[in-house]
Amino acid sequence: MWTPALGRLDKKMKKVVILFYICLISIPISAKSINLHFLSGTWMPENELTSDVRIQLDYDQFYPNDSSFDFIQFEKNTDYIGILKYSGLSFGYLIKDCSEKDNKYVFECYLGSLSDITIDSTKVIVTISILGEDWIQIDGLPQDKLLSKSNKLYRSRDARNEPLHRAVVNDSSVRLRTEPSLKSHTMYLLPENYEVEILEKSKEVTEINGEKWPWYKIRSIYCVDGWIYGKYLDIDNTFIQDEKTIELNDFIIRKDNKCYYFDETEFYYVSKNLLSSEELKEILIKENYTEKTLLSTLNSKYTNYHFSKIKWPFKILTNEELFRELYFRYSQSENNLRATAKGKVEFNNKEKTIKISANVYSRNFGIKIGMSKEQLLSILGNPSTVNKNELIYRVENFGLFTFTFKFDEKEQLELYVCQFTHKI
Repeated sequence: MWTPALGRLDKKMKKVVILFYICLISIPISAKSINLHFLSGTWMPENELTSDVRIQLDYDQFYPNDSSFDFIQFEKNTDYIGILKYSGLSFGYLIKDCSEKDNKYVFECYLGSLSDITIDSTKVIVTISILGEDWIQIDGLPQDKLLSKSNKLYRSRDARNEPLHRAVVNDSSVRLRTEPSLKSHTMYLLPENYEVEILEKSKEVTEINGEKWPWYKIRSIYCVDGWIYGKYLDIDNTFIQDEKTIELNDFIIRKDNKCYYFDETEFYYVSKNLLSSEELKEILIKENYTEKTLLSTLNSKYTNYHFSKIKWPFKILTNEELFRELYFRYSQSENNLRATAKGKVEFNNKEKTIKISANVYSRNFGIKIGMSKEQLLSILGNPSTVNKNELIYRVENFGLFTFTFKFDEKEQLELYVCQFTHKI
């Protein structure tokens, strides 16, 4: 039966419950219940971001900046939650405990390494504030040289998701931005035909000159992650996760007095049918193509296989280039060079030659001990001189290369020697 006393008691209980709830939600969340996956990736101080840098297709001339932190959350049960480490190194700040309130994460850290080894037992309190999807601010490390100019950081590598699709930039000087907005910072100007991978698509579209397109977050091994306006990308809608891969190693084809050399060349394709490396070799022998047209040639003539990428493309070499490359890949067994003062070299005898020999472990440009004479001729073409059980090739290129290939009674290659004479 309800009574006024019980009614008043109920109101008090309600106040107690409300106060308890308020206290509960005001307590910072414990480390055990916090998922820090959203922080995963590489973070670069704002002052390290480039501005309007042109990426050249000659990739050897471009090196990304390594001045950054990696955030890694540990999956296994350890004494630490994760680590905020220096990119390229194994040590940094091991995270022992964490609390969160109002989009700020407070970490109890100790200097240590990826193997959970503490280097310094001094406690460091680090606060990370979330400023945006790909922006954070780090406080508590005033002595850290990496943060000496700016403690605001951009996510230069997003480790949360795997790439979805491949794409190619379809115009010149296309801007790569930090955010899907015309007002955001431009980091790079990407060249036409530049290959990228799609990480995600923006929810909103942006209208430019009467056209509406979404933005795409992209990845390339030659620059940081960023956003490109959708109009400037040709996207391959097949999923990267569905791709199969074939790798060709030390495979060479001779066509029109030139050598087509494939080594560690990876072919990515999508198909219900498996393509063997031998079948792919037959295709490459049969078709005509250049380094730029190989992908389109494969897709136009072999529609059962959708080729999406060729990684580490092949080389097309003249005989002169082939012999020079072959020579410099040898291990030197007889060396006629010796070091002199001031970092220079000179020859031990007046012939100005270097003589080197191959052995059973040598394997260069498809040439290997034990191969048949017919196979060798199919790669190198007609020799300069034919002796009994010997083929000799002479090629001038920065001097004179003389290659001698010796065969056994079964016409199998048992030794080859190169002598290089410098021009006097």
